[in-house]
Amino acid sequence: MADATNQRLNTSTQVRNMYSEGISYINVKYFNMNISFQFHPFLSKDANGRSSWNSQKALVTTVGWDGAFLLYKTGKDIIEGKIPQKTVVTIPCAGGASLVLERKDGADGQMETWFTISKNNEIIPFKFATHTIQVEENGQMVPKVIDSGLGAFVKTLDSYLIGTNTARHLDKVTEDFAKIQEAKSGNQGYNRGGGYQRPPNRNFQGGRKPYYGNQQYQQQPPAQQNMSSYNIPQ
Repeated sequence: MADATNQRLNTSTQVRNMYSEGISYINVKYFNMNISFQFHPFLSKDANGRSSWNSQKALVTTVGWDGAFLLYKTGKDIIEGKIPQKTVVTIPCAGGASLVLERKDGADGQMETWFTISKNNEIIPFKFATHTIQVEENGQMVPKVIDSGLGAFVKTLDSYLIGTNTARHLDKVTEDFAKIQEAKSGNQGYNRGGGYQRPPNRNFQGGRKPYYGNQQYQQQPPAQQNMSSYNIPQ
């Protein structure tokens, strides 16, 4: 939702949660024009084996299209075997945070892929899940490791980059930004007591049209908000 009182755009849409058992889970959302990752460290398991996570120690940051593409391209290359060796990709983020995608040797001799956030002198790692399947090679069945967790992560980034399933979120961004603009101008379209009511036949400033579907988002957020380094309030 937009914070019209403080004239700040703050629109998010839940995408999915990804789990690394015994380590952490990541809550993935669309946030304004960015994609955000909130890491929750593992806390404990109850008597029934259900995991719990420490929300008080969660760390969150966002990346824009450039950072998302770098994560997408690196992850895709790992899955396709174009990066068979160890590799480390570091992305600086807002508020001194950083995200690290790392391919390294695992304890069992298999390569593993880790995704880590570093912020406020705290670090939370996440290991992407893998599955082993049996495939036939030279007439024999041999095991093959599939980077299933990394594959799901790459497809999530792909959806963000190409706009699949993001149309409604961008509509929400447009609507929330309109609320802020109406509040600034004192227009009656924004009713502080009863929510937002879009005035009939009204477009954005200067007659610009809002975003719908896959059309280009034509009205930019206020200049003081740099969406490529936007820091989500905790």
